[in-house]
Amino acid sequence: MDIDSKRVRSDLNEDRLSGLPDELIHKILYCFDTKFAVQTCVLSSRWKLIWKSIPRLEFYSQQFKTLPKFAKFVTHVLTHRNRQVEVSSVKLRFHGVASQVFVRKIANYAFSHNVQELTVISWPKDHQKYPPCLFSSQTLKHLSLKSHFLAPCITPKTPWDFPALTTLHLYDTMLCDNDNESVDLFSKCLNLESLVIEFSNFRAKVFDINTPRLSTLKLINCRDSGVINVIAPLLENLTVINSSINNIKAPLRLSYLRYSDYSHPHPQWFKNCFHSLNEVSVSLSIYEKKQPYKETAARETINMLQELRSARCLTFNMDIVECISSFPGLLSHLPSPFSNLISLNINSDMRSDAYKVELPTEARNFLLENSPSATFIMDLPEPPPTKAMKAKEARAKKAKLLADIHNHMKELQTSLEQGNMLFIERELALEKKKTIIENHMTVLQLWTEKKLMQTERDSAQTEVVVAGLKAQIAACLVEILDMISQDIDEAFTFSSKRAHIKSLLEALPKRQMTEMKVRYTHQLKEIETLCNSLCSARRDLFFYVEEKIEALKEYNSDKISAIHDVSPPPTKAMEAIEARENMNDKLVADIESHMKELQASVQERNINLVERKQVTGKTEATLEDHVEELKVLSDTMRSKPEKVKSSEVEGLIAHIKVHLREMHDLAKQYYEAARAILKKTCCIELWLEKLPNLQSKEMIA
Repeated sequence: MDIDSKRVRSDLNEDRLSGLPDELIHKILYCFDTKFAVQTCVLSSRWKLIWKSIPRLEFYSQQFKTLPKFAKFVTHVLTHRNRQVEVSSVKLRFHGVASQVFVRKIANYAFSHNVQELTVISWPKDHQKYPPCLFSSQTLKHLSLKSHFLAPCITPKTPWDFPALTTLHLYDTMLCDNDNESVDLFSKCLNLESLVIEFSNFRAKVFDINTPRLSTLKLINCRDSGVINVIAPLLENLTVINSSINNIKAPLRLSYLRYSDYSHPHPQWFKNCFHSLNEVSVSLSIYEKKQPYKETAARETINMLQELRSARCLTFNMDIVECISSFPGLLSHLPSPFSNLISLNINSDMRSDAYKVELPTEARNFLLENSPSATFIMDLPEPPPTKAMKAKEARAKKAKLLADIHNHMKELQTSLEQGNMLFIERELALEKKKTIIENHMTVLQLWTEKKLMQTERDSAQTEVVVAGLKAQIAACLVEILDMISQDIDEAFTFSSKRAHIKSLLEALPKRQMTEMKVRYTHQLKEIETLCNSLCSARRDLFFYVEEKIEALKEYNSDKISAIHDVSPPPTKAMEAIEARENMNDKLVADIESHMKELQASVQERNINLVERKQVTGKTEATLEDHVEELKVLSDTMRSKPEKVKSSEVEGLIAHIKVHLREMHDLAKQYYEAARAILKKTCCIELWLEKLPNLQSKEMIA
């Protein structure tokens, strides 16, 4: 027996997590940053050295009060890490100006351990230069550089030496800071397949993107550029949004194009550039409010559309269609350039007045004449309602409200009359039941006193009589409880109807709401009085039933000797008592089950609350930084508006919106969890109220 108990204790004390292989523990720790991974060394001796062999490193300066403390921690990790284990990925995120020595130390360590993925995210207070060693690696396959756009980090001008690099993502980066130089940064990235550049500056006289294996290129909000040349013979997907390109040597295999620009609407580089396009989306900003379209803009738009003749799936914004439709004479003699078209979609999302646009026959023929079977989609928004339509809608809404109020009050008046009659009938029935109970209680008292003076043989017959009396009393109490339940349900129904009518009244205009309240005030007051009467009277009845139940219990113990071999035949009243007891037992079991679920939900909520607080703290800190930078930018715009570009303001506002959405989502999650807990709590309270008073008090305790 002792051996078995020791084995059980050993199984209970076993740390199953520590028994997992290192590779699986590493995958678990991938979900956390390096600081957390280091902290796990206190869990057990098995975990003491685990963090030293993790192939992924993630360093966040926000977890430290100052950059020197952050740098000290990073140095400690790199010094004590197992050098025989290669590094698969490194993520570095810091605020403030980090020294080049610090960044160089991390880069050299990562590159010397054959890192394949590197991400550097910085929020510098001023422009800083990346160290040149960060741009040379023989093993790196994925690189991501991000910095805040008010002070983008500056990269070296010499070509980046990444022969194995396949994906490159640059965000808020200054790729060159000299307008007089020509640069070709990616010529040594021979295996680069995907290049994404967002909110970055090309301050160079000529900037070449010359990559032999590039298949996907995205240029998003890239300004301050001189000449940008794209030479990519294997390019398949091209996205250009608010970015300037002067020349592109697009290959025959280019199949996807997305172009959007709101400052240079007609790109010159479209000419003789596309040969086998499959999907095209073009959005131009030509429309000027209250200004007619110019014929020169229409001619340029038509020429641009003719360059997209090979496209199979086209999407245009409303400005393009409206511009060419304004000059049907320019289209009447032109054949449709689109002979391979499968679908044409006109997007009207950005124009609230798009309902005014009409597509003339000339424009429709120009777009679809050579592709008659193409699917054409032009969903225009509904025109805004006129004053007359709004007034008519308001009158209809008001009439419907008045009709609903009248119908509900009529139904409620009928229910009220029936409720008053039923209330009187139940009061009479309750008085009869109470009279029967009092009579039975008096008789029970007499038989109890008589039994105390009888012999054991005679007392058996008396016990049967006493049991029958108790069963009849219990049956009456059960009937009273059923009446109480009916009255409570009826009061709840009346209250719900009254609340619904009040909500309908509050939806009316203020003057009419006052008139209707005066009109129906008597009925509403009568309903409130009936509900209060029902609740008050039934509350007193609850106490009466509890008192009688306690009196019956006294006859079970001291005043009557238990005769176990006498079992009176079951009556309907006794069956009712047993059913009530079974119902109470079920209620108790349900309450205990839901209490366990509630406790688990609260514990889970507390754990999630701690995690959400950490995430919210980080988000709030970042949001405060963005707000401060917006203030700085605003001050700069007042003093030196020429130094601030609209794209910078838009980008900052976009950042703030993202973080506000994150905080909104976190608050919503917390609210939903709290609401679920409150719902379970209310459910348990309702069940407790259904139990007898003493049992309810025990459960609450």
